[in-house]
Amino acid sequence: MTEFKCPKCGHKYEVEESQRAIEKQAAALKQQQKEAQEETKRLLAEQKEKLEKENAAKAEAEIQKQVKIKEAEALKELEKEARAETKRLLSEQKEKLEKDRASKVTAEVNKQVKAKEAEVLKDLKKNMEQEAKEARNKARDLEREKLKAAKAEWETEKNRLTTQVQALETDLSSQQNVELKGEAAEIRLKADLEARFPEDRLEDIKKGAEGADLEQYINLNGREIAMMLIERKSTKTFQKTWIPKLKKDLEKSNGVIGVIVTDVMPKDKEESRFWNVSSNIYVVKADASVDFLDVLRGGVIDSFILEEASVVSEDVEITSNVFKFLSSEGKEHLVEFRNNILEKEDQLNQRNKDHIRQIKKEWKNLNDQKETFLKLWHGLQDASQTRFNLEDPKILVTDQTTE
Repeated sequence: MTEFKCPKCGHKYEVEESQRAIEKQAAALKQQQKEAQEETKRLLAEQKEKLEKENAAKAEAEIQKQVKIKEAEALKELEKEARAETKRLLSEQKEKLEKDRASKVTAEVNKQVKAKEAEVLKDLKKNMEQEAKEARNKARDLEREKLKAAKAEWETEKNRLTTQVQALETDLSSQQNVELKGEAAEIRLKADLEARFPEDRLEDIKKGAEGADLEQYINLNGREIAMMLIERKSTKTFQKTWIPKLKKDLEKSNGVIGVIVTDVMPKDKEESRFWNVSSNIYVVKADASVDFLDVLRGGVIDSFILEEASVVSEDVEITSNVFKFLSSEGKEHLVEFRNNILEKEDQLNQRNKDHIRQIKKEWKNLNDQKETFLKLWHGLQDASQTRFNLEDPKILVTDQTTE
C-alpha cells in the first residue's frame, strides 16, 4: 500500500484512502452545491412569483383606477349630451306650445272683441247721453240749492247770533267762550254742508275723542266713494301745529283729503282764502269754506271716475273701437259733454262772484250789528255798576274775527 507523508505535519496517509476521502468529500461538496443551487433556485422562484403577484396586483389596481376614470369621464360626457338633447327637445316643445297658445289666444280675443263691440258702443252712447242729461239737471239743481242755501244760511246766522248773545250774558270765562265759539262754528259749518250736500253723510267726531271735527262721506249715485276729514278752527291766530296733527289724523282714518277751515290764515297767507299745503292737505278761509269744499269734493269724484274708467281702458282693442266711435257719430256727444262742462264752469264762476258780493253785504250788516251789540254791552255795564274784565276788546259776530 502506498503511503503519503504530509511535508508539514509529518502525518502519513494512505494514497487510496486519501483518494476515497477526497472523492467522498468532493461528492458531498457537489451534493451540497446542488442542494444550494436548488434552494437558491427555489428561493428565486418564490421571490419571482411574489414579485409577479405584487406587480400584477398593482397593475390590476392601476387598470381598475384608469377604467373607473374613463367610465366617469364617459358617463359625464353622456350626461352632458343627454342634458343638451333634453334642453333642445324642451325648447322645441316650449316654442311649439307658445305658438299654439298665442294662436288660440289671438283667435279668442278677436272673437270676444267682435262679440262685445256692438254692446260696448251702445252702452257708451247711452252713458254719454245720460251724463249730459244729468249735467243739465245738476246745473238747474245747483241754482235752486243756491237760493235754498242762502236762506238757510241767513236763518242759521240769525239763530247763532241770538245764541251767542245769551252765552256772553251767562258765561264770561275766556276758555268757555272759546269752546262755545268753536262749537257754534262747527254746528254752522255742518249745517251749511248738509244744505249744500244733502246726499252726503256728515258725522261728528265726539268731543275729547282723537281726530278732527267732521267726517264728510261723499256719495256718488248712492255709493259712498270717499271721506273728507274736516277740522274747524275758530281761534284768533293760526297755529302751525294744526297741520301735522291733521296729517296724523288723516293717516289714522280712511280719509282721502284733510281740510282745515279757519277764521284766520297764516301770516304769509293772509291775502289768500285757500292754501294747498300738500297733495291731500288744504287750509281754507271760513267765509268761503263751503264753496272750496265743493270744489275739493268735485276733484275727489273726478279722480274716482277716472280710476274707474282706467280699468275699462286696459283693453287696447276696445279702446281702439271706442276711438273710432268717438271719431264718427260719437263726436257730437263728446262736444255736447264738453259744452256742459264749460257751462258748469261758467256757472261756478258766476256763483263765486255772487258769493263774494253777498259776503261783502253780510259783513256790512254784521258790522252794524256789532256796533249795536257793543252799545248794548256798555249799557249793561253802566246799569249794573259792574266792571266786566274783557281780555280782548274784539267781538265775534260771525265765523270771522273782526277789529
